[in-house]
Amino acid sequence: MKWLLLFAWMSLVCRSMFGQAPVKSKQLPDTVQEEYLVFVTQPEIPATYPGGFDSLRAFVQKNLKYPRVKLEKTPGKVFVEFVVKEDGSLDMIKIVKGLGDPYDKCALDLFDKMPKWNPAKYRGKAVEIRMVYPVMFKL
Repeated sequence: MKWLLLFAWMSLVCRSMFGQAPVKSKQLPDTVQEEYLVFVTQPEIPATYPGGFDSLRAFVQKNLKYPRVKLEKTPGKVFVEFVVKEDGSLDMIKIVKGLGDPYDKCALDLFDKMPKWNPAKYRGKAVEIRMVYPVMFKL
């Protein structure tokens, strides 16, 4: 009998504490939300390097400096994350997955030299977008 009363009392207490209806947040009008649109995951037009992928590959081959370290095997890839801003400039450049300090620094130096990209577009407006690019180090 005690257990039954205890169970009934606990269910009432828990129900009153956790049974409240969630508060609905106010939605901003579409015009205001578009102003604060920072990162779009699926833009209508993605950000591109000027001249396309072949130009990007040529830029990387021309400007990538290899560190002076003794190698026994092929190092691999450094994954660089960056943001293409509305004006096409690159910002927030960082290493997502690296190979070690000398290779990571060379990849970051490459992106510091990179020219402006063509920005991504969403609903006809240029938007910021986060991207990841693998920089391949090979012998």
